[in-house]
Amino acid sequence: MEAEKTIDRYLFNSALENHAVMGLSAQIGRLSEQSMEGKHTSDSDILKKEYLGNVLYYAAEMCIAHNWSMEDLAEESLKKYRQFIF
Repeated sequence: MEAEKTIDRYLFNSALENHAVMGLSAQIGRLSEQSMEGKHTSDSDILKKEYLGNVLYYAAEMCIAHNWSMEDLAEESLKKYRQFIF
């Protein structure tokens, strides 16, 4: 019975990770297209913000699949960002 739970959890996590990766790919593509158009209107900024929010959604989904802390991920990313910017 315990092995069955482990297999079910593995399959669930695998499917969740696949969904997250596909979602990330799609949203990054949309964000890239919107940015490459070079428009800086309020409508395009709203879309960019929406797509970026969707990227965070799928990043959270990936964290859930791997039992990672979204907060830890964000802190590590900000550390990297600060090293390059400041």
